Amino acid sequence: MPSLQSHKVRLKLDLLQAICVFACLASLSNARNHPPQFLINGQTEIVVRLKEGPETPV
Repeated sequence: MPSLQSHKVRLKLDLLQAICVFACLASLSNARNHPPQFLINGQTEIVVRLKEGPETPV
């Protein structure tokens, strides 16, 4: 007859395995590819200047 200690160890391993599987599934669902969304003061465009100076209009 297996001892109570071996049942506790098996239960701990099963619990750890279940937690690991849940953590992996949760991280995969959060890692979906979302495109960046910019909304600054009602504007949906961002202007990137490659050079600064009077010759670069805004």
